[in-house]
Order: sequence, then C-alpha cells, then structure tokens
Amino acid sequence: MKKSLLFAAFAAFAMCAQAQDPAEWTFNAENVEVGSYAPGTDVVSGIYTFTCTKKSWDVDANNARFSNDTTVVYPQRIKAKGKDCIIKIEAPSAGTLIFGARTGSNSETTRTLVATQAGAELYNAVVQEADTMEHEYGVTPKAYYTTNVTVPAAGTVEVSMPTGNLNYYFIQFTAEAVEDPEKPDTPDTPDTPDTPVDPQPTEDNILNPALLTAGDYAETTTFGIYTMVVVPGTEETKPWTIDTSNARFSHDPDTQFTHRFKPNGKNNYISVAVPEAGSLTICARTGSSSATDRNMVVAQGENVLFDEFITDELVPNDNYSKVYKTSVVKVPAAGEVTITNPVNSINYYYIEFKSDAGVKHVFDLNKVFMSNNVVAAAGAEKVLVYDATGRLVRVANAQEVDLSKVAGGIYIVKAVYANGETQTLKVRR
Repeated sequence: MKKSLLFAAFAAFAMCAQAQDPAEWTFNAENVEVGSYAPGTDVVSGIYTFTCTKKSWDVDANNARFSNDTTVVYPQRIKAKGKDCIIKIEAPSAGTLIFGARTGSNSETTRTLVATQAGAELYNAVVQEADTMEHEYGVTPKAYYTTNVTVPAAGTVEVSMPTGNLNYYFIQFTAEAVEDPEKPDTPDTPDTPDTPVDPQPTEDNILNPALLTAGDYAETTTFGIYTMVVVPGTEETKPWTIDTSNARFSHDPDTQFTHRFKPNGKNNYISVAVPEAGSLTICARTGSSSATDRNMVVAQGENVLFDEFITDELVPNDNYSKVYKTSVVKVPAAGEVTITNPVNSINYYYIEFKSDAGVKHVFDLNKVFMSNNVVAAAGAEKVLVYDATGRLVRVANAQEVDLSKVAGGIYIVKAVYANGETQTLKVRR
C-alpha cells in the first residue's frame, strides 16, 4: 500500500522526530502516490523533502535498475518538472548519499546534479543516462550508475538541478559509522600519492597485490611481497612496463593470462620478500621464439636456487596449441629472493609464492586488473568497491566495474567468485 503524503506543515516535526531512525534514511519513489504535486505542496518521506516554488514534482511509473544492486527493479520515479525543484535532506550525521537518478534521455549530457551543505558545494557533475552497465538479467534493460555524494557532517543537504530536470527512483543515506559485514579492513592513505599501494597478504586469501595500471613504471614499485626494482645510475636505466599479451602456462593451462610485466632490459629485477620456506611458481617468456640465451636466475643471498634458460618452448597439451613451460623454484627459508635476467629481458605473466604451510601470495596480472578507470575481475560473480573509510560505494553483479564517476581517491575493490574465493585490489582513482 502506498504511503500517504505528509505536507509542509508537518515537515519540520517529521524531520526532528525521524532523523535518527535508519528506516527513514531511504527514499523509494514506489512509496509515493502517483500524481502531480503543485507548487507549495511538498512531498515528504523520512529525511527527504521534495519542494517546488513554480513548477511541480510528478510521480509516474517507469522501470529502472541501478549499479548499487542490479537485482532490484525500481518501478516508479519522481520527476522534477522545473529548475526550481529542489530536494532538502536532513542528514543525521556524516555519511554518503546514493542517488538512483536518470535524465530520461540517452542523448542528454548537460543536466547536472548539484549538492550543497551550509553553502559548501559537495557535488556538481553531469548525470549521463547513456552510461550504463550490464547485469545478469540480460542486455536490456541495462543498469544505470548511481550518483554518490559524500556528506561531511550532520545538517541539511540541498540538491538542485540548475541545467535541467532529473528523475529520482531512490535515494539512500548511509551513516559513516555503519559497518558492512563484507567490507575489508580500512586502508591507510599512502604517504606518497604517486606510488601504487599494496594491500598485504592474509593467511586465508589469494590476493592481487596492488594497483596495476597499464603503462611504464619508472621507479621501483612494490606489489605485496613483490618489488619490481628499477636499477638507476646507468645509461641503460629503463622502466618496467605493463602491457597486454596473451599466454597460457603448463601449471594451469586453462587460464589465459592477458597481461605481462616487462623489465625492458637486463638491469631491472624482482625482489621477493619471502615470509617462510616454500616454493615460487613463475610464468615467464622471452617474447621471442628465436631467443635461446636468456636465462632466469633466482637467488637467495649467495645461494642460487634456479638458473635456467627461458625459451618460448611449448609444452604438449591436448586442448591448447600454445602452452608455455612454468618454472617452479624451491625456497628453503624466509628472506629476500631475487629474480634476475642477466642476459636480456624476460616477461613475467604470473608469480606465486606458496609456503610449505599452504599460504599463497600471488602476483597476478590476469585475475584483477585496472586500466582506464575500469577494474576487470575475470570470472567474478560480484565486484564490490569501498572508499578509504570502508563505505560500500559501488556493487556490480558482473566481472568489471567502472570507477570513472567516483570521486578521486583510494578505493578497495573486492572481487567475489562462485567458489567463495575473493581477490582484493587497492586502486587510486
């Protein structure tokens, strides 16, 4: 049954009485009676007041899904009919507002949502209906991206639409202190903003270690227990490079690795902070079928653990025509292990350290990868995105999520797979 509307005379009391009740922090247009609400007739629901002075708010039927939860279909919307329409939200504390809003036009690129609090602008960006994501219920209707606004403190937030009308299906406020059972530990903000950061491995997760954006890494960079060292002070100083390149390897031929790390010369090397005795699984190629003199040397102190030529030798396989050999290196104890290529470059697709106790630390360019603000998690059932405070800001029931519309900062991306495995990626937007 539709909720009856409260009017302006009751608005002030409703805000004071209900502002601290989490049940009143979500607005759903489905709970408002269909019709046109004339100027001066406010639509009030919980902490939300929709008001117009000249035009009207209209409520009608219109289906939409949104990226916060693509399993939910919103069957009704409230439409701003003029630029004078505004939304007043009595935020009970600091937190995040999530708007399920559309323009109603795929070609419209000028309509902005502006949020202010106490004269300070919290948000000002275009809402683009053409920007959609797929979901498990088919290509159409697609899911639209939510608009997320960070609210720094308790108080009235005013939402206006100065360049054109917007349609709202739902609005949700999440308090800063609300805990999410799936959220990862709150990440620390790195001291150096230009350096990719590295979530540390845990005893029960296989982790993709860090921000892996395609391009050159001209400085030494750490990903989990793996450090890609750039040797300075020589004429041959070159960066490490991440780019795309497909390859399968013998330890797991069903996995198609899609990215590689290239040292671009014989001086750069990999340092591995091995936590205990175990073994390293290394998927590497020369990138040249004619190269037969490039050796990979794995050492711990003065103890050489592995020294063999890496060729693009193919391993027989019944299902795939090209499968390259995987190198497995036994590591006898904890301590730094170096992986060098003293003759010329070797390209690395995957490195895994597995302790004798079964704990894995993975350097995997294939499993979860970020490029051009899109995080791809191969084979994932769901991808969740948390901001630097641990708040959930994006959910995609798909293998990738687009972060182009979230504010700049540090985010934790968590990919969830059907077998219960999770992969975590810390990214900088």
